[in-house]
Amino acid sequence: MRDRSALAIVVAQVFVASLMLALFGRLFYLQIADGPRYQQAALDIQSRDIVTPALRGLIVDSEGEPLAANKAGLMVTADRSILDREKDKGRSVLYRVAQVLELNPNDVYVRTRLCGELPKEEQNGCWNGNRYQPIPITKDATEAQVLRLLERSDVFPGINAEPVSIRNYPSISGERGTHVLGYVGPVTEADLNNEEGKRFYRNELIGKAGIEYVYDQALRGTPGVKTVIVNYKESVTRESRNIAPIPGNHLVLNVNAKLQAVVERELRDSVLRARASGYRGDAGAAIVTDLEGRVLAMASYPDYD
Repeated sequence: MRDRSALAIVVAQVFVASLMLALFGRLFYLQIADGPRYQQAALDIQSRDIVTPALRGLIVDSEGEPLAANKAGLMVTADRSILDREKDKGRSVLYRVAQVLELNPNDVYVRTRLCGELPKEEQNGCWNGNRYQPIPITKDATEAQVLRLLERSDVFPGINAEPVSIRNYPSISGERGTHVLGYVGPVTEADLNNEEGKRFYRNELIGKAGIEYVYDQALRGTPGVKTVIVNYKESVTRESRNIAPIPGNHLVLNVNAKLQAVVERELRDSVLRARASGYRGDAGAAIVTDLEGRVLAMASYPDYD
């Protein structure tokens, strides 16, 4: 009987020791061997990316004349982490900002809302990024307006201003080459859901048509990304990484700006003359190439703004 009891005790001890060994082995695996992976997973849950779009590359003609460039603007931004701490969630602050900027108060409010915070029918103009980076209210503020906002930080908490580049299409002898150059616009949900969506950040401007669209990847550059760590209150506690943006490449076309302007003007005048003569001149197109097939100018009428 005693032998059986002793054997049972030994078996129980071996069983408990095996469980303890397995437990310590698992803890070792989680904390030491596989610790970095779980640490990164925890950081991913707590981290938020703040994206700074890169300076878009220039588009120039065959002689270096700028066709698409970047002009300096003043951007007024809102910090939601500060505004949300106000009793009315910053509504009164945004109303005062709208008065200074001479904008519609409701438009200013919508621009500072995340798209997911608004009903679908009210999302026009909403912020497609996240709340941890400055949210643009306008990029066309005057120096006087910015001064009024910044010198009264007690009246305009969470409101800041910074220089920003705005895509600009200089006039080519009165013409703009709109069908050739195309235009840029903000990233939409449709853009994010297509095959190329993985290359975009929500607050970027991307090419939507023409040369801007075809060569978007080269012109857009690489955005800068700052990763911050937030606590359970969604307040930023520290910065994890900060990668500076890389400007986009410049693009040189075979198009000649002066010839392009002449072709656009002549095409428009020809369509208008045809209409005046009773012909159905609804639209037209023209293209000029050299002997080797390089496109020197091309136009379509009517164009768009």
